[in-house]
Amino acid sequence: MRHPASEPTSRPAPAAERGSAYLFALLALLVLTVIGLSLVVITQTEAQIGGAEKSASRVLFGADSGMRMQFIAHAGGGRLWDVELDSTPVGGGETLREVVSMGVFFPIHTAPCNICSVNLGSDRFWAINYVTNALAERVTTTESTASKLLSQMFYKQPEQERRIDLSVRLFDATVTEDDPDTPGLQSTPKY
Repeated sequence: MRHPASEPTSRPAPAAERGSAYLFALLALLVLTVIGLSLVVITQTEAQIGGAEKSASRVLFGADSGMRMQFIAHAGGGRLWDVELDSTPVGGGETLREVVSMGVFFPIHTAPCNICSVNLGSDRFWAINYVTNALAERVTTTESTASKLLSQMFYKQPEQERRIDLSVRLFDATVTEDDPDTPGLQSTPKY
């Protein structure tokens, strides 16, 4: 015995529904294409952000290196102005250079070294606070791609009186040269 519900019924699709599966497939393909293209754009943007972050960190560490080189040069009595850390050829005949420009050590506070046991009643040794700047840049022949300015303060003690005198006169030419045989600075800076 046959049961009427178990018999397959096949009736033809109405004319209005013909090709609807094709349209759904095209719509799904369009949605997947849009999702794929948006992922490509996001990936490119993330790569650009990563490159900019790498460039910014290189410039920051370049400025820090320049600051440390300047400190070492100052401790030895020397002076650095500009240092080229790296030079890399890039396409189109251009060169990407990493340049650090260092500022002078500017004395912002000068006082006798009150905790230096070498003074013992004299003021031949001094404590001095310096401030200096370092500007690091990544530049091509046409533009600057990244830059970072780093300012730092250094406190040095004991500093010999002769070095204090030279650094004071560097910024104020009206200060007369100190007599090295007389303890203490005869002309104190007014800053």
